[in-house]
Amino acid sequence: MNGLLSIARNTLIQNLRQPVMGAMLLLTILIFVITVPLSGLSMGSDYQAADQQQLLSMGLGTLLFMGVVFAAMSSVIGISREIQDRTALTVIAKSVPRAVFLGGKFLGIVATVTVSFYIATLVFLLTVRHGVLSSASQPYDFPVLVLGITSVIGAVLIGALGSYFFRWSFVTSTIMSLATLLTVTMAVISLFGKNWELAKFSATFGENGSISPVLLHSIFTIFLAVVLLASVSVAASTRLSPLMTLLVSLAVLLGGMFQHFFTQNLQAATPGTEKLAWLLPGLSALCPTPGMLARGDSFPLGYVLGYFAFYTAAMLLVGIALFQTRELAAAESSSSLPETVGLLSGIGRLAAIIAAIVGALGLVQPASWATSTSLTTGVLFLAGGAVGFVIWSAFHAGRWWAWWTVLLGACGKCIYFALLSAGLLSDFRFKLSYMPPDGIAAAICAGVALLLILPKTRRHFRAAAD
Repeated sequence: MNGLLSIARNTLIQNLRQPVMGAMLLLTILIFVITVPLSGLSMGSDYQAADQQQLLSMGLGTLLFMGVVFAAMSSVIGISREIQDRTALTVIAKSVPRAVFLGGKFLGIVATVTVSFYIATLVFLLTVRHGVLSSASQPYDFPVLVLGITSVIGAVLIGALGSYFFRWSFVTSTIMSLATLLTVTMAVISLFGKNWELAKFSATFGENGSISPVLLHSIFTIFLAVVLLASVSVAASTRLSPLMTLLVSLAVLLGGMFQHFFTQNLQAATPGTEKLAWLLPGLSALCPTPGMLARGDSFPLGYVLGYFAFYTAAMLLVGIALFQTRELAAAESSSSLPETVGLLSGIGRLAAIIAAIVGALGLVQPASWATSTSLTTGVLFLAGGAVGFVIWSAFHAGRWWAWWTVLLGACGKCIYFALLSAGLLSDFRFKLSYMPPDGIAAAICAGVALLLILPKTRRHFRAAAD
């Protein structure tokens, strides 16, 4: 237990010292400030209510997205970078089990995300209390403006003076000072109105106040979603490079938001394959929609907590399993493997595995054997997934023939989708319902071809061939 807590504490301190964390937090504050005037552009008959609803929707979305970015960056700093620098090997060599090491890292990352999310939440609540000025007659909220700006400036001054006189970490002291000052600010403004007149606490925090219990409940469930996605980032960082960890985290975020859409399309394409969408986190159960906020609805807390605990535990177990077989002593391929090759090979192998699973699930369905079309589709998906996995594995290993195969395939598909987008070859269309539009597909294939012909990518395959 002492080793677990020690690793968690060191991870928290290490993450809060990173300048990128302070820069991301400053960016988050600026985004919240900008959303206040932007929310005044909403459309609706009751423009004041529509503007305020728009502010809530944009603020909650910002909390979710920036929370995932903080989680991914913390995982990169705490795990991926330590594996590449072999710092993790030094810790594990001191008789620390890998499960304890990864568990401590996860707790430290959750603590980092909690501090960042708490500060972002306080800034968001300040913007909600201020509200959108839908008309010139609406007054400014002077307690929010004066105390909010003073808190940010005061935190920066404390960090600068502490760094100069006491050699504190500027980023860490600024972040902790900001959390403290914003907490005091939130407590003070709850006692005053917009013109510094004394007001009831319920005017700010209450059913009829600007900050309702439903909003606080929504913020809490979004925090659970961020922690859940942090477990995904931790599992990905045990095997992937920093860039891939960030991309996987964002991809899971987008996939989780559209899980219901993928379920419907997969079921319509090949019955039984909709179970693949269950692997994505059901973020719709954790993140309320604007309509739910307007109605005052929310998901049952017991269901949300149960789903959160189950999925987070599953991701941690996957991460521990991946980390148990990770070779730390040998030189990792990620240190010499270009990011482009690692990115493409990772996405390609993942797509091949998914295609093979889709084909296998389609073949085990009795309805698939009723028609030759369904049977042929299942066999093609299964065989294509197997062949694709072999090609992308060889591509990852630096085989020249795999480089040429992927390059020619990307160029061929780029031309094919470009012709489809231009209205040609309509008789030769083969497109599933969940594929992107032809123009976007052509752009993706062109981007892959461009990445393949980069000098650094070609040098990697030439060195592997030598």
